[in-house]
Amino acid sequence: MKRPKVNLKKEKVLDAMHKELEKAMLKSAIYLQGHIKRKVGKGGGKPHRPSRPGEPPRRDTGVLASSIAYNVWSSRGTITARVGADVDKLKKNARRIGTTVDYALYLELGTANMARRPWLEPSVRECKKKISQILKNASANGIRYINRTKRW
Repeated sequence: MKRPKVNLKKEKVLDAMHKELEKAMLKSAIYLQGHIKRKVGKGGGKPHRPSRPGEPPRRDTGVLASSIAYNVWSSRGTITARVGADVDKLKKNARRIGTTVDYALYLELGTANMARRPWLEPSVRECKKKISQILKNASANGIRYINRTKRW
């Protein structure tokens, strides 16, 4: 009995997996962006009531929430996702914490005169399971695609 011949071309397999993972990173960035916007978009009211130390900042003008954006790019086989507003500044200065709003860093880390009101780090932690699941599904989809395709 003759054994079936399987001929996989490494480049095609890697390209298929890379495309699936790129889509998953985009989906993850959008999910995280929405989570952060909901987290910093709560509260508010007039007059403004500040959040308690350790809580995410309450909305006042909505500028912080509206400044949250995402970008996903691929370079030399590495897929990177950043969540924030001014992505060019983010690439140059990673300490911008993902927004062009100057006070975002002070809210996240606190100052000598103000306790932390973290919004980014807790959001990433809260979304970690979902993002891991999105990436696992992408890997499985890539493998299913490879198994379905006969033209390797």
